[in-house]
Amino acid sequence: MKRKSTALLFVLFLLLSGCVHPGKSSDKESPDVVHQYIGYVVKHKPDQLLVTAFSANTSQSEAIWVRTKKQYGLGTKVAVEFNGEIETSYPGQAAVKSIEMIKADSPQGADITAEDIVARALNHFNSSIPIVKAVEYLSNEKLWHVTLFDDAQSNHSEHVLVFTQDGKLNK
Repeated sequence: MKRKSTALLFVLFLLLSGCVHPGKSSDKESPDVVHQYIGYVVKHKPDQLLVTAFSANTSQSEAIWVRTKKQYGLGTKVAVEFNGEIETSYPGQAAVKSIEMIKADSPQGADITAEDIVARALNHFNSSIPIVKAVEYLSNEKLWHVTLFDDAQSNHSEHVLVFTQDGKLNK
């Protein structure tokens, strides 16, 4: 009888231990999980900023409405840390743990910063979810090129806006 009880307990232990996933306590993320994100401020709402990003490596874009009391101008590049989950709507939504501006310098020969050029480009680009794909200053031509697309549009047709070195739209 003792042998049967020991064998039964051993089998029961094996069955129960097979149901546990090591290192994963549940399907939901812990509120201690921190997500990091770098992108451009492309829109404002009271206590919210729409921050979008484009990865040239993966050709993927992202957009998240960031809940924060801090205010940043259009075109500002920011580093954001989120605490806990990011809502999966598109654009996503999340509360901020921290947000910091990434300083933009003026390239040699340019009269204004990349941040200012992105802000001017966003003011000339009518879009639901604007994604800044690329910002470059061509010093030999003394021109800025800003490539944008609307992530709400399925075709993602790109628009290149060209500005002079002092920030005037080059038509």
